[in-house]
Amino acid sequence: MRKKITKAAAIIIALSFAATAIYYYLPQPRQEVEAPHDNIVAFQPDRDTNEILDIFKKDRYWLVSSDNYSPEFMLQNRAPNKEDARYFGKLNIKVLYEMDKFVGFIAYYMKNFFIGTILFIDVKSEFRGKGYAQQLMQHAIADLKKQGASMVTLVTRTSNESAQKLYKRLGFRVAHEDDGYVYFEIRP
Repeated sequence: MRKKITKAAAIIIALSFAATAIYYYLPQPRQEVEAPHDNIVAFQPDRDTNEILDIFKKDRYWLVSSDNYSPEFMLQNRAPNKEDARYFGKLNIKVLYEMDKFVGFIAYYMKNFFIGTILFIDVKSEFRGKGYAQQLMQHAIADLKKQGASMVTLVTRTSNESAQKLYKRLGFRVAHEDDGYVYFEIRP
């Protein structure tokens, strides 16, 4: 009897590892989620690429920590980076428009079954201070929760005080600080 229980447990563990591997290494169907705000829509390369690349040119210091980061690669491959193939095609990119004007964008993905990560959020300077970043954040958190996230994480520079105020207002807490960066998390 003991051998049967041990064998059954081993099979269950092996199947859970197999399911994890399938989730990470096989392309997953993209599920678009209805935006809580009509002005947040899915990224369309022809319409939005130049706007997002322009934001990266102006705010690169605040968005990335490496001079080698390629926003073009991120947009073309819907991937957070070039190094980790398991996330290729899994990055959700949403854009916010107000009266047909591009306001900003947010990019996020499921890092694993339970943790969602907000990779980028930025609003054009002329639209800041009007609640648009909060709308984008709320949309991403709700979408990640629908995808199964029990925790959402993000990172920002320690000097980005306005972003930190927003994250804290939304319920994020500081997980830790390291080498000029603050790591936030929330359990939605």
